[in-house]
Amino acid sequence: MRAADVVETFPTARLDDAVLPAVRMMLREGLPGLLVTDDHGRAVTGVSSVDLLRAVLPNYVRDEPCLARLYGEEHGDLIAARLMGLSIHEVIGGLAGRIPVARRQATLVELAEMMARLGCSVVLVERDADSMLGMVTANGLLKALVAAVEGRPG
Repeated sequence: MRAADVVETFPTARLDDAVLPAVRMMLREGLPGLLVTDDHGRAVTGVSSVDLLRAVLPNYVRDEPCLARLYGEEHGDLIAARLMGLSIHEVIGGLAGRIPVARRQATLVELAEMMARLGCSVVLVERDADSMLGMVTANGLLKALVAAVEGRPG
């Protein structure tokens, strides 16, 4: 099996879409990420739920994690409010390249190695040099691997 055989299509968000509705869609659908499309509807990248969490944290907290302890519960709303008014493009600007990209011909072992090495539960799969076919999630990959094992004789 190849990456193109296990790729999943996800709801998409356009680069100019607001982040908050995209986050709501991810939560409603239980998605680990979203495909991001250009003005022509071609998937160009992806954004994971972890990327969105990273985007709401102030730079100084990301740079000095011990500062996170200084925030009380009442400040959680202030952190989440950073999503208000942001576009997907603004979030991706600082995160470009965080989700790995695999060739559509990549094997399941290559996908598993990439996810394990990079600690990423989502891999984008290229359609061609300019667009993405979809995503492979760690759960989807495990499902394909288990199905392959169960389909073997003996």
